[in-house]
Formats: sequence, structure tokens, C-alpha cells
Amino acid sequence: MDVDSQVQMELSGESFQKLCWICIRDYKMLFVRKFGGDMFFDPGCRRVLLTPEEVGGLSEYDKREKQRLKDEQVLVEKIREELEIEPGPLFNMNSFSFSAQAYGKPEGVMVSAYCLMGEFKGVLRPTKFIEEIAWFSSADRKKTTDLGNALLQKLRNEGLVYR
Repeated sequence: MDVDSQVQMELSGESFQKLCWICIRDYKMLFVRKFGGDMFFDPGCRRVLLTPEEVGGLSEYDKREKQRLKDEQVLVEKIREELEIEPGPLFNMNSFSFSAQAYGKPEGVMVSAYCLMGEFKGVLRPTKFIEEIAWFSSADRKKTTDLGNALLQKLRNEGLVYR
């Protein structure tokens, strides 16, 4: 899907996109629960799409590259802000592309995930934004959202997390 189509989908209100940070240690994936929340989420944030003005006149390749750089910048800033750690280099997970029912949204509102994988420097601990941090295998999927469940299933199938 090109960047212009993504912008139209976002504006329609039928779905939105999320940047997901996949961090794996000891065959488990990092999840967080925000204050007052009942579900664990993969760390990340809403994807900030380039505007038509930002991509006007660019080739499809250049549009994708510019969006990729923006995605990395936004996700790194969010990880620093919410988890108070320093993320390492991020790797594009092209094969990890998902859509699922958006948690807490009306039926039919979908969230599409664009996943980046990476490590971090620092000590993970609850922050002013995050009440609880957990490392999940696919056996813990009931504690997370539909999107988190899909991520854990894919990671299990790839041999990256335990069952």
C-alpha cells in the first residue's frame, strides 16, 4: 500500500496504524501495562504518516524511505519518553505486518501494525507512564490485546518466543 492510500485510510476513521517495538529477551517479548489499564500492550505508538505535502513529487521508493526514517525517529522518541531507556538500532520487520481489532474501539475499527525490532541500553522499570513491565511467551497471550496475540503467535511460529 502506498503512503497516499495509507493517509486516506487513516482519515476515514475505519482504522489506524501503530508502530510496534519488538524487544525479545530469553525467548519472551516485552509488554507494558499503562496506569489504570487492564491489558498489556507491545511498546509503541500511533504511526505518524507523512502528509501529502511531505511526499509530493517523490517516487514511491523515496516516499517509503522517508516514511521509514520518520517511523524510526517517532518510535525511538516514544521509547525514550515512556520507558526511559535508550533503544539500540531498529530493524524493519517487513514480514511482521498485522491487522487486528483495535482494543477499546468500536467493532470494526482495525489497527495495523508496522513492526521494528531492537534492543536497548538501561534498566527497565515502571515509569510515570508505565505501571507494569512483563516479558511474555505465547502462553501469556490472553493477557494482551488481539494485536499482541497476533504478534506473539507470529514470533512463536518464527521460533523467537516460547510457547
